Amino acid sequence: MSNQMILWSIFIVPWFTLFLMKKEDVKRYMPVGLFAIFTSALILEAGVSLEWWKYNETAFPLQNISYLYGAIPVATMWIIKFTYGRFWLFVVADFLLNLLYFCV
Repeated sequence: MSNQMILWSIFIVPWFTLFLMKKEDVKRYMPVGLFAIFTSALILEAGVSLEWWKYNETAFPLQNISYLYGAIPVATMWIIKFTYGRFWLFVVADFLLNLLYFCV
């Protein structure tokens, strides 16, 4: 499987999982996903501008979009859905997700 296929699937496939969530829940947790996009985009742009990291492979013709607009907001929405009202469970789930993003 090519890198382009992997990057585009990281961008598209997570959004299809929202069909498994109730419509009311999608409406309820969408602001959290949008906030995750906003904060992640700020960090991403700061890191690229300050040359903290560099991307060797991007989803052509878009740059840095595959996980920023695909995996991050949808995963954040699912985590908030399952951990709402249980702060320590949220902290553990968020830590594990961030560890996964860091290792990949």
